[in-house]
Amino acid sequence: MRVVADTHALVWFLEADQRLGVRAREVLQHSQQDPDGGIVVSVASRLDLHYLQRAGRFSPADVQRWWAVTEDPSWNISSAAITGAIVAYFDSAELAALRDPWDRLITATAIDLGVQLVSKDRAITAVAETGAVEVIW
Repeated sequence: MRVVADTHALVWFLEADQRLGVRAREVLQHSQQDPDGGIVVSVASRLDLHYLQRAGRFSPADVQRWWAVTEDPSWNISSAAITGAIVAYFDSAELAALRDPWDRLITATAIDLGVQLVSKDRAITAVAETGAVEVIW
């Protein structure tokens, strides 16, 4: 199984934080352990982490450590570039309700890859109700 994790889902998964939903944790663990699957993280999450760090929410060391897993194949967590197809989804009417650009890019990544999105974000969940993407929490 392959899934996209949003920024907080990634951080909470890596930190074993109890704020991560039970179903979300199970899906992320299963995806991470699946050699044919994996967890995908949009590079938009790296930008999101940068802004959260600059706002004082996370330390530079934590952000570096969290993003480093995308460069270590043993984690089975990879980063996804922002492609032309993702930008096309970003501009689509079905994602217009997402005002946060990082959420929009992350959601567009899941749509482009044709996989489920692990997220607790209410705005993303609202978009999922339109059928644009399937969200797990």
